[in-house]
Amino acid sequence: MSVRSNWECAEDLRKQFSTTNDQLILDRAVKAWLTTKHLIEKLAMFSENETLDDLITTEIRYISASYYLGHLLQQKYTGSRVDNLKRASQSYKEFLSMCKSYTMVSSADVSSVTSILEEKNKSSDMPTSSAELRQQKIQRFKRDKELEASIAILSGNTRMDEDEARSLSLLDINLKVSKVVEEIKFIEKELTILASENERYGQMERQKQLVDRKEDSSTWRLDRTSQVLSPNGKVLTPFVITSQRQTASAAIFGSDHSLPTMTIDEYLDNERKQGGMLSSTNPQHTPDTSILEDNDDTQERERQKAIYWDSFKEENPKGIGNTMNRG
Repeated sequence: MSVRSNWECAEDLRKQFSTTNDQLILDRAVKAWLTTKHLIEKLAMFSENETLDDLITTEIRYISASYYLGHLLQQKYTGSRVDNLKRASQSYKEFLSMCKSYTMVSSADVSSVTSILEEKNKSSDMPTSSAELRQQKIQRFKRDKELEASIAILSGNTRMDEDEARSLSLLDINLKVSKVVEEIKFIEKELTILASENERYGQMERQKQLVDRKEDSSTWRLDRTSQVLSPNGKVLTPFVITSQRQTASAAIFGSDHSLPTMTIDEYLDNERKQGGMLSSTNPQHTPDTSILEDNDDTQERERQKAIYWDSFKEENPKGIGNTMNRG
């Protein structure tokens, strides 16, 4: 495939990602832009020995391949975030280096681009107050808006000649340079935050490993047991009956079923003591004598009552008591 075909394919994938934010499409777009960039380098379309006048108008846009690659890598969250940001920063710097080589950088961005490429300490270039920082951002925002307006006007011309097309390409490059200067600042800030988080996470992991190592040492050492009580009963070493860690260890490394707590003979003896079983060696159970005596007294009273009632019926026949109405 030609450079133009690769460029159009990569640009289509980039636009698809901008509307979907799908990381799978992003991966495909990154690969497409890498292929396009390598093809441009293989064909040696740009050289440090050339000037801007040596460039063909239709080929100026190909300088932006490194810009688009860096822009996509900056939005890549799969894999190592730190590696993605470093690759994005490197692609951005390759783009700035190419633009500076062809004197495409505007006077407003020359100082910033030089500092980025030479990796100077930017403390001297940084604003001394928040007011100056805010003023710089406002000025950059205004310049970007003016560039966008000029690009929109030229893009709307359907009958564009070569000079207008060249001006449009250069304005687009200037706008990208301005954006890259800010994007590299954002990347550096994010890398600083990630480095701080990794350091803090590493410290937490090291502390956790030290604590675990101490706990393991105090739990599993065979010589950890010392004298707890003196002969007089004085506590020599603080202790607990069973620690939670030892209980958990016993549950993990113990048997997978409940073990018996007594023998069969002990169980049978316990049942006999509780009356749950009768033994042939035990004497027969005899009833309580007081209960038997009470039953005998009751039966005697019932017998005497029956005798008295029979005697009463013999002495007083039926109907003997009511003789008042007889004739």
